[in-house]
Amino acid sequence: MVGIDTYGSDYDDCALIIDFGGDDTYYTQAGYGSLIYEKPVGVVIDMTGNDMYVSRTDFSQGSGFFGVGLLSDWSGDDIYRAGSFSQGAGLFGVGILTDWGGEDNYSGDTVCQGAGAFGIGILCGGYGNDHYSAAYLSQGFGFTLGCGILADVDGHEYYYAGGKYEDFPRWRGQSLSLSQGFGYGIRPIASGGVGILVDGNGNDFYSAEVYGQGVSYWYSLGILADFDGNDKYSATQYAQGSGIHLSVGCLIEHAGNDYYTSWACGQGGAHDLAVGWLLDHEGDDFYTCRDLGLGSGNANAVGVLIDREGEDGYFSKANERAIASAIPARDYGGIAILIDMAGPDTYSEPMAGDGKVWTKTSWGVGVDVDMEMEFWEGMLGGI
Repeated sequence: MVGIDTYGSDYDDCALIIDFGGDDTYYTQAGYGSLIYEKPVGVVIDMTGNDMYVSRTDFSQGSGFFGVGLLSDWSGDDIYRAGSFSQGAGLFGVGILTDWGGEDNYSGDTVCQGAGAFGIGILCGGYGNDHYSAAYLSQGFGFTLGCGILADVDGHEYYYAGGKYEDFPRWRGQSLSLSQGFGYGIRPIASGGVGILVDGNGNDFYSAEVYGQGVSYWYSLGILADFDGNDKYSATQYAQGSGIHLSVGCLIEHAGNDYYTSWACGQGGAHDLAVGWLLDHEGDDFYTCRDLGLGSGNANAVGVLIDREGEDGYFSKANERAIASAIPARDYGGIAILIDMAGPDTYSEPMAGDGKVWTKTSWGVGVDVDMEMEFWEGMLGGI
């Protein structure tokens, strides 16, 4: 269609909608496919205009439930409002949402914005300053036999996950996020999936509460990768390159002056036979984590923080349990590594400093030695 159009629920049975222009409103599931509802494939393509997508049900806006759902918007400043299993979500299916231009606003609840559970979910944002908000299990979330990807090419983005489902009784007043590059399995029943959040250019803000920002739980993989810009990461616990219970969590920052803040078990921190990894390539960066962070491993885990260059600061209130601290359990240790390759740096840890190598217990080591990058690349395999 062409012009200003409104699509109501009577369009939900359509397998294909193509709109060529206009500021349109969709009160439909907009790209939902499901064999259960006798529509294995659902496709919506909108080429231009400032559009609004408002779903009154779950499973919408690029959602596949035993089917394939695709929603593709090519340009315009668009608004997306949906419930759960939406905005690029695959549950026993494939769900894809792509928006290639404009300043867009996404709001969802659970298993949305690039989330896959026994399937594949992808949300791809193009150019423009976008806003992503979800409650739980979203923004690059992978559950058992699933893969979820949220990828944004360019712009100053805001990512928020949490605010609804309280982490009771552990954290009164704090919510579970399990988002922003989070892989999740059910302990000890089923291994998890792969969750990936990738952001290209722009000064971005990432906000999560408990579990988020390149984190994994139980035989899974979580990755957050940001390629450029002065970025800020804020979270409560289990965050920013953290692996929990036999899993791998990874945060990779390529460029920019970045700020990382969390309460505990973050910033290359890991717990219980897992691996946590934070790698920052360049920029003047600031790290603060109260406990079990900054390249620390707890309960036989491996925690790694590597900063390749820049004037950096590393701060913790509990220095004995952070900044390259390996906490033993089960009568044996783990591995904790903090490496700063170049630049004048500041530490709250008294043993640390420019030109120093320090150890904690038998398994934790910190290294801050300025050497030619070729030396470090040879030592670390050019990571």
